[in-house]
Amino acid sequence: MKWVFLLGLLVFTPWLTVHLKANPKHLPYAGFAMGLLPFLLSGLNLTASPIAWPHWSGPVKGLDVSLIDGVALAVLLSTRRVSTPVAIRVSFAIYGLAVLISTLTSQVWMASFFYLWQLVRTALIYMAISRACVTVKGVPLAVVSGLGAGLIFQSGVALVQYLGGDPQAGGWFGHQNLLGMASHFGIFPAVALLLAGLYPMRALAVVMAGVLVAFTGGSRATIGLFAIGLVFTWILSVWHQPSGRKSAIGFGMVVALVLAAPVLWSAVERRSDAERADSNKMRSQMINAAKMIIADYPMGVGPNRYVVVANTGGYAARAGIAWNPANREAPVHNSYYLVTAEMGWLGLLGLVTLLGSIIGVGISAMRKASRGLEAELLVGATASMIIFAVHAYFEWITMFYNIHYLVGISVGLIVGLRALSARKSERIKARRATPAGADFAVQ
Repeated sequence: MKWVFLLGLLVFTPWLTVHLKANPKHLPYAGFAMGLLPFLLSGLNLTASPIAWPHWSGPVKGLDVSLIDGVALAVLLSTRRVSTPVAIRVSFAIYGLAVLISTLTSQVWMASFFYLWQLVRTALIYMAISRACVTVKGVPLAVVSGLGAGLIFQSGVALVQYLGGDPQAGGWFGHQNLLGMASHFGIFPAVALLLAGLYPMRALAVVMAGVLVAFTGGSRATIGLFAIGLVFTWILSVWHQPSGRKSAIGFGMVVALVLAAPVLWSAVERRSDAERADSNKMRSQMINAAKMIIADYPMGVGPNRYVVVANTGGYAARAGIAWNPANREAPVHNSYYLVTAEMGWLGLLGLVTLLGSIIGVGISAMRKASRGLEAELLVGATASMIIFAVHAYFEWITMFYNIHYLVGISVGLIVGLRALSARKSERIKARRATPAGADFAVQ
């Protein structure tokens, strides 16, 4: 079946490219699809691998190709180039160089190449989103609507799982932490719209879906960062454009969080104190194992290889990690330690500067943006990246393809909205600089 899927994608992508070139007004539909698909790919099996290693211990198990890749490529080929800010280009080059070097020196280079290919696919969707945003005005809202629709759907799946007896529902993502991290990318743009009074009912539905995901999943990080993210989005929104409405809604959100705190905390307490203590201990042991790997391999062991090296090299045993699948089959629960262990100190430098430059570009664009939908979406996308960067300190699941897609989408939104806001500001300045009646002057 995978070859049928890949053949279909080879036919679908050129057709969509030609269609979008002839009908750019349909780009918002493609944008909606790109926002929605990361939430559906796993459940609908819309991914195939020409080269598959299903039993590999790393998070990337093959040379994957998905439906979203076909849509993104078609959008890319049917739109014009958008300039990427220098800071993002430089930091991505550093990270990419670290991935390339550690892949070339990896003892199992094919497994590491799988991650390099995943990074290329992330760049592809970033470029597609940023280009589409500046080509047709309605694309940014369509992308955010797709993210929200995906989150609403997954919250329904998680609710069914929870009512069916799963104490920590993960929806189609398979794990509560993975769904929780994915939810950030849909929630905070919706919060920004809600604060600004734009599409309030649609935005409220997405926020409530986020609450449902947090409750049914019972993940401590998801619940805590959901609350922090709401407050942080409000701060960014008020900093950009204060208003009485935003102040009132912000106060209402704080009250709602206080009232909901006992319910959300009851979700955390589905795991006993002993289970939570064991989890904290295991995370600490994993970090100790990662530190030993980093000390021995300052240039990294190669992307997608942490679990193999931690076990065969004796690092997990020396760190005291219990011999069971839940502990030994998972990488260190900290993306920054994981990247350093797999891609060396250069990889960590690239990751930190990349996240910092993305957030910096978003905040700078917000400061310069004039009032309107684009500015509010910038607030939400930037808040999502900030919360993602914090969440990455507690999780390794950032390495899954669907999370990479969501990061690429958010960065594409930030860069595309930045370009849109700059064009809008230039038009406003041009109108102000045009003397009254100049349009009717005799040449």
